[in-house]
Amino acid sequence: MTKTLPATFRPCNDASQPLFAVQPGIPLQDALECVCCLLESAEALAVLTTGGESPEQLGYACSSLIEMAKATLHACIEGMHKKNV
Repeated sequence: MTKTLPATFRPCNDASQPLFAVQPGIPLQDALECVCCLLESAEALAVLTTGGESPEQLGYACSSLIEMAKATLHACIEGMHKKNV
């Protein structure tokens, strides 16, 4: 069974140290289901930003969700590449 590899994201200081990470060893199907949930949440927030309710805060939250989804996808892709090597 293919699993995720670690993937860090969200640099938090001048040294760009990552604050968060996708954990290694998560089955790809589980990780990809989480990606879907993250993107659905980001989509819902993006719709709210057009309604005029705190667009800056909602935009930041939406960006964070997308960044998490991208990191998870990267961890899945790296896991697939490792399995094929």
